[in-house]
Amino acid sequence: MDFQTSPAPQRRWSIRLLLVPAVVLPLLIGGCRTTRNVALPDLPSAFPHHNVEQIETYVNSASDTLTGFAARASVSVSSPERNARFSSVIDHRRGDSLLLNVKVTLGIEAMRALITPDSFFVYNRLNKKLYYGDIARAGEFLPLPVDGDNLFGLLLGLPQADPDGRWTLTADSSYYQLASRDETLRLTIDPRIWRVVHLQQYDDVGVLIEDRKYSDFAEFDGVLLPRRLVVSRPADTTMASMFYSSIDLNPPHHKLSLDYSDRIERVLIR
Repeated sequence: MDFQTSPAPQRRWSIRLLLVPAVVLPLLIGGCRTTRNVALPDLPSAFPHHNVEQIETYVNSASDTLTGFAARASVSVSSPERNARFSSVIDHRRGDSLLLNVKVTLGIEAMRALITPDSFFVYNRLNKKLYYGDIARAGEFLPLPVDGDNLFGLLLGLPQADPDGRWTLTADSSYYQLASRDETLRLTIDPRIWRVVHLQQYDDVGVLIEDRKYSDFAEFDGVLLPRRLVVSRPADTTMASMFYSSIDLNPPHHKLSLDYSDRIERVLIR
């Protein structure tokens, strides 16, 4: 379970007026076929006496073969600039690129975004502009929390591990807690389902940078994943909630192209 222990850069994450105009707000999110949530079993009999190696093995079970996913999600974002609700289509190949489509009222596509390991490209179809730049600036132009390292794992509740693996392990009455050696990353693991349910990232002086909560777990193609992800960043007083209506694991093909016109205006973000 490769969990990352280095602190994430403190990136500005906001909903820009130029990317999410007023037309996005009165969104109608269509109904989708749902997946039954998993009923929580009792705590395992060995709890709270598992060691770190056992916990990593259980959490990694059935997820280390995942190469990508395609998903549909409803999203709500609250920030100082504005509140917004919309639906999205996500196509992501692990370790590679992610394509995000944002749809508003009546299924109108308002925005497409392509995130690569080192760059981002945001095509605003409403004002016919393409914004692009270094990945470090992506959080300023994206309406989803998709600007972190190990994007694949963070979106599916499967964060990636530090090669040292030097965790401090504690337990309370129901959960295990793992803290990285430098205490910049803290994880809460539910031993009833062996999944991360809470992730917190701190800077090197102990200030909380990002808080992620995973819930509503269900099986997708035999793999237990969270259907709901709530992310907050206190420094920006920003919060986003994602709910997956569908997740297709290891799809045979990925569509990772923006497909924009050559005549649109390009804006480089420096």
